[in-house]
Amino acid sequence: MKKQLKDLEIGNTVWCGGDSGFCTEQTETIENITFKFDEDTGEKYKVIHLSNDRLFDSRDGNALTPPLAYYIKLLDTK
Repeated sequence: MKKQLKDLEIGNTVWCGGDSGFCTEQTETIENITFKFDEDTGEKYKVIHLSNDRLFDSRDGNALTPPLAYYIKLLDTK
């Protein structure tokens, strides 16, 4: 089974970047994981914490805190 963002744990590494010209690309280590509940479905999901208190949604990789142009992806593990 292919690993997904929701499977990540503290200490795993992800790619962090964005499509805007001001976004930088880098690899980041997950510093913490907390949980939230979807407002519509009530489903529990992971919130991935990176450096500088940046938070990302484990369902789609989008930023939950500014700058919102950033997102995370799994690193290629070929």
